[in-house]
Amino acid sequence: MFKVYVGNLDSRVTADVLRPLFEPFGDLDEIIVATDAKTQKPRGFAIVLFRDPMKGQLAIETLAGRRVNGRTIVINEAVKRGKAAPGAPAAGARRGPFGPRFGAGAQGGAPTGRRFSHRNPRRGFAAGSGGAASGGSAPGEPRSGAAPGSSPPRSPPNGGSQPRPPSPGPSGPPST
Repeated sequence: MFKVYVGNLDSRVTADVLRPLFEPFGDLDEIIVATDAKTQKPRGFAIVLFRDPMKGQLAIETLAGRRVNGRTIVINEAVKRGKAAPGAPAAGARRGPFGPRFGAGAQGGAPTGRRFSHRNPRRGFAAGSGGAASGGSAPGEPRSGAAPGSSPPRSPPNGGSQPRPPSPGPSGPPST
């Protein structure tokens, strides 16, 4: 038994509409239009069962890109959910621009791509968040002329009223 998935179907499509499309390819066993269990409304796809796998594959190749009731149908071999089609990447492998990317995410290995998920102890928020604590202005608060993210000018630790005493050199206090 060869199962063919037919997707992107209009809600008015029935098995009687699909039968003339698939009968020229050989003996059909059954056409099942999927419906919602509670509402009995069509779910937008159907499964066509062929007795001969070669006829089913020919139907897939021939009917790809065909329009039914104004929609271009998606047609391929039906596979159970969770099982990959032959030649498809494994569930744990993701595709990158230069080939598969293994070990990312919950399986361990490379980080998931969250670059600034740590807390910045000086600002209280993640770096680059743009919140009020990171130098941006809060809603309803007037904006200052300073660039976003810059801190206000600091006054000297002694209050700025007296000049700072000379600091000892790199070698420490002068010896007597």
